[in-house]
Amino acid sequence: MSMQYPQQPPPGGGNAYDLKSADITSIYGSLCEEFGRVENSRQGMLQYVFAVTSLLGTASVFAGAITKNSVFNHFLTAVGVLGMISIFALFIREVQLNIELDHLVDNGKLYEQKMRVDPTMFHRSRLSAPSTALIYSGAIAGWFCVATWFALPPGVALIFAFPVFLIIGGINWFIRNKFVIYIETHPSMAAAR
Repeated sequence: MSMQYPQQPPPGGGNAYDLKSADITSIYGSLCEEFGRVENSRQGMLQYVFAVTSLLGTASVFAGAITKNSVFNHFLTAVGVLGMISIFALFIREVQLNIELDHLVDNGKLYEQKMRVDPTMFHRSRLSAPSTALIYSGAIAGWFCVATWFALPPGVALIFAFPVFLIIGGINWFIRNKFVIYIETHPSMAAAR
């Protein structure tokens, strides 16, 4: 659960929070620690997505090709569907962590201004969003290949994987750009977080 930090004073002026310099420094330190924790969590998930998809997915298809057992091939279909669902769930968590990071960045910038220090890690770029969307889209398309490799004629799974990649990429774009903006602009949704 993320920590709650004092926000900007309410409209109408006044300093709603009389914080001493030591308090501001302590809160800023907590923000930095929380930012690091959330960022490490994101990086760990990305490593998991890449490693599991590439290693387990490839090993599953290879094992299915060697055994030529129809029961095992049906099992691989189930494994592929489960892989797609798991990766999509991790993507939803990625979006939640990005929302949390954005709020930490906003609060970090506020405290940097109060302390009159140069911008630090709280002025991160948003370049990671397209790359993580590609990783998650590729992983889901990979699990689609595992699920359909033996259910479809040879090579057809790869042909269908490309439209799946594009569709998942579109869903990624929608969730990141439309859904997150909707949550942040509707107070009832933002309060539910």
